[in-house]
Amino acid sequence: MSRKSADGAQRASFVVYTDWREHINRLTAEERGMLFSAMFDYIVDGTEPHISPCADMAFSFISAQLDRDSEKYETTRRKRAEAGRKGGEASAANAANASFAKQTAANQADTVTDTVTVTDTGNVTDTDTVTVTDSDYQGGCAPVSACADECDNIADDAVTDDGVDYTAVIDLFNAVCTDLPQVTKLTDKRRRAIRARLKDADCDLQRMLEVFESVQDSAFLCGRNGGWRASFDWLMTESNFLKVQEGCYRDKQPDSRSSSDTDWGISELCMLQ
Repeated sequence: MSRKSADGAQRASFVVYTDWREHINRLTAEERGMLFSAMFDYIVDGTEPHISPCADMAFSFISAQLDRDSEKYETTRRKRAEAGRKGGEASAANAANASFAKQTAANQADTVTDTVTVTDTGNVTDTDTVTVTDSDYQGGCAPVSACADECDNIADDAVTDDGVDYTAVIDLFNAVCTDLPQVTKLTDKRRRAIRARLKDADCDLQRMLEVFESVQDSAFLCGRNGGWRASFDWLMTESNFLKVQEGCYRDKQPDSRSSSDTDWGISELCMLQ
């Protein structure tokens, strides 16, 4: 049984929980090695292990947790993909809107006014003003007013209010920052905050995604240290958003010199008593 998702993606990691330690310590070194290998096989291709009864008992509750984590992982992936799709559609709509607006301005700039003097008879002279637009010579090109109407329709269908897809930002946050309180209501205050953050540094949905991922990867911001945790409103303030962008809350990496002392392989783990 394959553990790959519908699009063929393969998980690159899984979580080992410290509360498994008590149960694993009751196994022999050989059983621990068998259990460790069984966890990899189960995550990669769903293989059910053939191991000792004691190791199999530990594997039964470990695999149940791995299944829950895999389900959460797939749900998060689907939400991220959906949020990304909405963001792409909004960006395309905004680009189309801008293109129509530029064309409208160009058409209006191409409008010229010619003064034609028509001499009737004798000393009587009539001066008529004739307006000639560029559209008269473009093989049936739609008038400026028609282009403007079409542009307005696209804007109404694809984006909200002032051209910002607030829902896409909210969906992206909820999909990525799964350890934080989910946003369930889009208030005027949140609209203003989203609009401000998008305009601060020419931010787009891709950069917003990177910020959200930085938050989710931070143990401090997600409250994994057993204390306070951030929220959407906290993140969307100017100073906090900038701090996350600059990596101020990134988890500290262990010293590479000391980590090498505990960089064990499977064979070393199997020797633990």
